[in-house]
Amino acid sequence: MSNHTYKLIELVGSSSKSSDDAIHNAIERA
Repeated sequence: MSNHTYKLIELVGSSSKSSDDAIHNAIERA
């Protein structure tokens, strides 16, 4: 669970310009 949270934080941090874009990137990487 902690590993999943870490990846989520990393994705959000790299795409902080838009939360929607961050979610899209997270779905593609998942």
